Parts: sequence; structure tokens; C-alpha cells
Amino acid sequence: MLFSLHKEGAWMQDNKFRNLFSKSFGSKQLVVLRFVAVYALIGVLWNIFSEQLLSFLDNVVFIDYVSKYFFVFISACFFYVFLIRVIKEEEKFLILPTEEFKRTYRNSKESQQKFRKAAERYELALSGTNYIIWDWDIQEDKMYFSEQLKEVLGYDDSMGFDYKTVVNLIHPDDREHSIKTLEDYLLGKTSSFECEHRVKTKSGEYIWMMSHGRAIWDDDGRPLRIAGFHSDITERKMWEAKTYKMAFYDSLTELPNRALFMEKLGAALKKAYEENSMVSIMLLDLDNFRTINETIGHDAGDQLLKSVGILLQRFVREAGTIARLEGDEFVILQPNVTNIEEVTHIAESIIHSLQQPWIMDNKEFYITASIGIGVYPYHGSDVNTLLKNADTAMYRAKNYGKNTYQLFDQQMNTDILERLELESYLRHALKRNEFFLVYQPQIDTKTGLVVGAEALIRWAHPLKGVLSPIYFIPMAEETGLIISIGEWVLYTACKQNKAFQDAGLPPIRVAVNISGRQLQHPDFLDMVKRTLEQTGLDPCWLELEITETVVMSDLNHTISILNKLKDMGVHVSLDDFGTGYSSLNYLKRLPINALKMDKSFVDGIAASNNEESIAKGLILLAHSMNLSVVAEGIETQEQYEFIKRQKCDKVQGYLFGKPMPPEEFARML
Repeated sequence: MLFSLHKEGAWMQDNKFRNLFSKSFGSKQLVVLRFVAVYALIGVLWNIFSEQLLSFLDNVVFIDYVSKYFFVFISACFFYVFLIRVIKEEEKFLILPTEEFKRTYRNSKESQQKFRKAAERYELALSGTNYIIWDWDIQEDKMYFSEQLKEVLGYDDSMGFDYKTVVNLIHPDDREHSIKTLEDYLLGKTSSFECEHRVKTKSGEYIWMMSHGRAIWDDDGRPLRIAGFHSDITERKMWEAKTYKMAFYDSLTELPNRALFMEKLGAALKKAYEENSMVSIMLLDLDNFRTINETIGHDAGDQLLKSVGILLQRFVREAGTIARLEGDEFVILQPNVTNIEEVTHIAESIIHSLQQPWIMDNKEFYITASIGIGVYPYHGSDVNTLLKNADTAMYRAKNYGKNTYQLFDQQMNTDILERLELESYLRHALKRNEFFLVYQPQIDTKTGLVVGAEALIRWAHPLKGVLSPIYFIPMAEETGLIISIGEWVLYTACKQNKAFQDAGLPPIRVAVNISGRQLQHPDFLDMVKRTLEQTGLDPCWLELEITETVVMSDLNHTISILNKLKDMGVHVSLDDFGTGYSSLNYLKRLPINALKMDKSFVDGIAASNNEESIAKGLILLAHSMNLSVVAEGIETQEQYEFIKRQKCDKVQGYLFGKPMPPEEFARML
């Protein structure tokens, strides 16, 4: 290119000289013609008028002399003027091109100096960057690289680079794309050459490079050469990868998150539609993970989630995806499913594998999971519908006792709609005064007298009639409505018990069930104090029942709350004892007053010696810890006689009375 510019400059200078010469040559011809014309005119005029002009002279000899030599003198003068003019014109001809040439030369030299300085500045600027300048002579298949090649990649020009050598340095996974990008540009399919790819360094590592280039072609459209630069973009790529991972991967398990899963599910459904194939998703939720997490600690709980994620990956086939959606909820996507039995078999295997002993912080425990299955196209043809139906199936599995799987069916949607309708009614039930309490008597086994009662809530549903708490309390727990409902139950029970006393009835202790969410609520203690103050009930006549599950959700916090309740004078009993952890280690630490033996142990009395032994052992254990015992679910005289012989303190059950309205309970008192 520089050579071409130099030739063009010389041609332009040569033309200037030619123009100048032509102009000067034209002016000389004009001068000669003018001189000859004037000289001829003077000669003619002299011959015509010389005699008249010299007639005043009398000397004939002198006239002849003047006539001859005066014209010679005039001719000499004209020749002198002509020659002087010619010389001056010649000097002008010689001097002007020389000055023009000097001026052109100076300008050319200045341009070269400017070009050289610009080139030096360009090279200096590039020396402080990671840009590698390259130039490929396509016809000769030779490549040139700037000195930055050695700094960035470790190579130098001694390798003798050609196209094949450079292509072999590109990462195998990027090579085909890079070649295609270059070919498209050289064939005129794209307007520029830009490509990102990994390049092998001399040390054997790969770094990311961005390649730019521009080419020139001959008149036939064949590429002659291409030049451009390479830049190291490894840091940018690492940042992009980190950002992508943060956006689309779970930070704890490093599994794909919800956003990436939804993207993959959408792509899988599109492909399944085109290929007329099946896609399955299995939505998995660990059972009671909150309790487990808070029992073993959050750090150990996080480690458990990681371990579960690793275990589940064993059940993901090629092209499948496992993701963590949130909390303890995982999902497995499997395209190209051959039949539904294949999916249910995998679900069974997962449930079985999770039942292995898990060791965290030197503690052994067991976990279970509930799995909901949705299969395209039977259970949904789009992402949201399929995921929603799998979620519905998963909750059905939990309602069926957990530790199982459920395949979605349309009836589940009907159940969900009914559940949503029930929830809607539940949110307005408290304002509409649709709740009421019933009281089940507790009998002292020594005296046979009513010494207490358990307050139980009922819901007078406007369409479904009276509903047991089993139908709506779990929903109240999930929605958070249990806080306001629980406060209403406590206030109503305390107010009714104070009313019994004010009516002159024998004082009894009323028991109220407390949920885990209530106990964890920051306002719980203040709410209890406020309720006792508002109703005027002495704290000793209030008993709060909590379950082992509630206790273990946060043992230290629970102990702190129970100690403060004890200081207030409120009694506390541990409900459903024997069905949960039943650990003496935590039982001896709890500031409680009584144990309530679960109905399941009472049911087996007189039918199984093992059940009788367990019931007897529980009573002895409680008494050894100075705790009173209440046996629930007494329905037969035989059960009552056995419990009485074991010196159980109190009993309650249908044998003595079903839960009853306060008026009927007052008559019983």
C-alpha cells in the first residue's frame, strides 16, 4: 500500500512538470511570432517612408549611409530585445519547475515524517495493550504477527505461521465455528470478520481471543489478503461465565436454578412436539425438612441439600436436567421418555435411595421425600401447566402420608379448586364469626371427677357444615392464618373458663393447642399475657399443649419460651408423646408439667402385649421425671381399667364424653 502511494505521488509530480513545460513553450512561440511581425512591419514601413524621412538631408552619401546602417541598428535592437526576452523566459522555465519540485519534495518529506511518527505512535500504543496485529497473505499463505504475539501467547514469528498452523491452535470445540465465520466473510456473506474462540498458548493452556479482520479482493472477487487484530478477552469471558452462573445456577448445590430449568423445559417441550415424543418432570420435596434443618442446624442442613442433589444426579439420564427450584424442592427433567412406567420406576428408586441413613455432624437421621410426576403431552402441553400439575401431584403425595410419589390425574385439579375455594372461605371465617369451641372433659383417675378440658375448634362452614380442624388447620398453618385463629382460640377458651368460675362451677384447667408458627411468633408471649389480663383468668388454670415436632423445630428457643410461660404460672404439656423423637436427652431439659400419651398406644391395649408394655413404660418414665400423664382416646372400659392400674393421672376420650358445647360441659361440671 505504501509503495502504491509512492508511485502515485511521483506520477502527480511528473504531470506538474509537463503542464509547466507546455505553458512555457506556448508563450515562446507567441513571443517569436510577435517579434517577426513587428520586425516585418518596421521593415516595410522603413522602405516606404525612408526616402520622405531622409529628404531633408542634402548629402546623398550620408543618406545612403543612414539608410543602410540605421535598419541594421534597428534590427540589432530588436534582436537584443528578443534574446533578452528569450533568456528571461528560459530562466522562468528552469526556475519554476525547480521551486515546484523543491516544494513538492518538502511536502512529501513532511508527509513521510508524519506517517513515520503516526506509525511510531501506533506501535507505541499497541505495545501497552494485549492486541496482536496480524496480516495474512492469502495468495502466499503467509501470516505476520506483531510482537504482542509472544507476550500474549508465548509464540514468535520464527514458527513460520500459515493458515493450517493457526487453525490447529484453535480449541477443537471452537474450530469449526471459527473456520465457518472466516469463510462466510471471505465469500462476501458477512460484512466483517469477527469471531470469539479459545486459542492454545505455548504453555498448553487455552485463553479466549476476539479476532477482527478486514480483507481486500482482486477484480475477480478473489481475496488477496486480510489483516486485523486479536485481543485477549479471557477476563471478560470469566466474568460472563460467573455472571451466567449467578443468574442460572443455584449457589448452594451448583445445580441449575428455576430460570434455567424453565428455559430447558421449554426447549424440551418444543423438541418433543416436533418429534412426537414424551417428556417427564418429577417434582421432589423433602418431607419435614424445616424440622430436620432446624434440628441439625442450618449449616448441616445446607450440606444435606448438597448431598441430596448429588444423589439425585444418579437418576438423570443423558440429555436430562436436575434443578433446585427453591428451599428443599428439586425437579428432574427427562426428555425422550418411552413410557410412564419408566418414570414411576425412577421415582420408586429415588424414594428408596433417600431412605439410607444420613450422617451430619456425627448425627444419624433419616429423610423421606414426596414426588409429583407430570408427563407431556398427557398432563400439560406447556411449561407452566406441566409444572403446575406436577406440583399438584406432589402435594397429593404429601397428603397421602408422604414418602411416596403420585402421578397427576385430572381429579387432582378438582381437589385443588376445592382447596382454593376452602382457603378463600377460611380467610373470611374469623370475621364472620364462623368458628366455635367445644370442650372435651379430662377425668382424674383417682376421684373420677372432671378436673380439666381440652378446647377444640370447629368451623361452621356456610356450605359444608361443621368441619373438624383436620380439614382446615393444616391450611391455616400454610397460609399463616393460624396466628390470628390461634389468638382467637386462646382468648375464647380463657374467657369461657373464667365464665365457668364466675358461675360458681368447680375451677378446672383448660388446655389449648399451640402450633409451631404461633410459638415462633415474636408476639407470642405478649399475646398470652394480654389474653390473661383481658379475660381475668388466673394463669394456673391455663394449660398450653405443644407437640414434639414443635419442640424440635428450635429446641433452645422453645425452652426459653416455656421457661417464661412457667414463670407466668402457665402449665405446659407435651402432646402426642411417643410418636416423634421421644428422646430423654431433650425431654429432661423441657420445663413442662405433663405428658399426653398418644391415642395410638391406647388403641393397642388389650390387643397387644407390646402396646401394653409401651404404655406402662411411658407412664413410669413420666412419673420418674415428676410429670403427670394424660391418656388420650379412651373408648372402652377395658382400656380405662388398664390405664388406671398403671396409675395414669388423667384420661380423656369418648368413654367419658365427646367434645361438647360450653353449655353442655357446664352441666357436666
